Amino acid sequence: MKRYITFIQNNKTIILPFIYLSILILGVFVFNLFVVDYIEGFKVYVDKKEIALVKDYEVIHSILASLEQEIESQHDLDIVFDEYLLKYQKTESTLDNFTSLTRLEQSLKENVTYKCKCWTLVIAGKEAVYLKEKENVEKLIKDLRNYYIPVAGNNEKIDIRDVKISETFTVEPAHTYYPEILSDEDAFTFLLEGTKEKVTYKVQSGDNFYSIARDFRLDPSTLTDANPAINPRQIKVGDTINLSMSKPLLNVEISYQHVYEEIIPAPIIVKRDNTMLRTQTVVEEPGESGNKRVFAEIVLNNGFIKTRRVSMEEILKIPKLRILKQGTQRTPDDILVSSAFLPPGIGIITSRYGVRRWNKVHTGIDVAVGTGTTVMAYRAGTIKYAGWNPWGYGNLVIIDHGNGIETYYAHNSVIKVEVGQSVSKGQVIALSGNTGISTGPHVHFEVRVNGQHINPLPFLRGQ
Repeated sequence: MKRYITFIQNNKTIILPFIYLSILILGVFVFNLFVVDYIEGFKVYVDKKEIALVKDYEVIHSILASLEQEIESQHDLDIVFDEYLLKYQKTESTLDNFTSLTRLEQSLKENVTYKCKCWTLVIAGKEAVYLKEKENVEKLIKDLRNYYIPVAGNNEKIDIRDVKISETFTVEPAHTYYPEILSDEDAFTFLLEGTKEKVTYKVQSGDNFYSIARDFRLDPSTLTDANPAINPRQIKVGDTINLSMSKPLLNVEISYQHVYEEIIPAPIIVKRDNTMLRTQTVVEEPGESGNKRVFAEIVLNNGFIKTRRVSMEEILKIPKLRILKQGTQRTPDDILVSSAFLPPGIGIITSRYGVRRWNKVHTGIDVAVGTGTTVMAYRAGTIKYAGWNPWGYGNLVIIDHGNGIETYYAHNSVIKVEVGQSVSKGQVIALSGNTGISTGPHVHFEVRVNGQHINPLPFLRGQ
């Protein structure tokens, strides 16, 4: 024992603090054990996150009930808190550790979510759209049906036979989060647009961006945005165009009878006259259009005609015969143009130089001839290009005549020359055809001066 006392005295600077600390801890323990009052309570968790410590979890329900009244008055909706997210763990703690009512209310506001009592349109077993009241959903369906019903014009009659929605749907009570409850207008737009379905289209002869947009009821700018790599002015047959198509959530089919009046064009007899130019026409008998009443049975699907059948036609006025006398002689312009690069006596101008629809410029002159007709050099020069052109010209020959003058010969079936080859005036350079973007066999003839296209007619007349 003496040895232990001596050891403590020699090391008291180290051992004594340890002894004092132990006595202090023991004192605190004894004080808490016999003096401090521990209270039973509950730790409150929301989705595994501890948010509060309460003596009685009934206070939670009381605060939620108060918050429920507050929120319902703000949004004029019935709500239900997601109380299944709340979990409680029994514990003991001192009074000062329990969460204050103010802090408890704030924590519940920040952490406990709620759903609103509402009504939903269920399509094929899936909740598709949420609205405030049952009446709102029923009105939505009614508005959708009426949206596609056609309106009769002057002297027309629309007799609706049936309006039906193709999909199975029900209107049911539901619960959802507040942002998902739509206004009547937004719900209607959502039903119409539904999801975006990617559809592609192969360009056909005669197509352009505007006609494609019109046929598919799309805005031209939407079509342009969906095809950033394609120049709208340079599409060609076979190109793949991306279409951004809406796929409605509900499809409305309407069957109806359309009764309307239609003009019957006067039948025409054309007499050929070789003493007149082909551009000249003389009316011998003016004739007169007739009129008829048409009864058509039509089925629409989302406003598009699905089927159309004429069940009856009633003649109201019989048309009278129209007799015309049409010249057959080629015009001086026909002769001027075709003699420049075609065999004598053939070819007529079918499309002139200038602005066309949608401000598109036709950069040359089209001369109609049969496929396989010999195409000749307008004048001597060097072949600058001879091959396929991807921008609509098809098989193209370009001749450089010097002094900045070039001539183009497009849509050929066969090319007879090579790049760099010298050709003389009247030398065969190709056989005519219908390649590229073309509506029929012809030669597209074009003149460019210093890279700019010009009207070939005044140019040829001046040579």
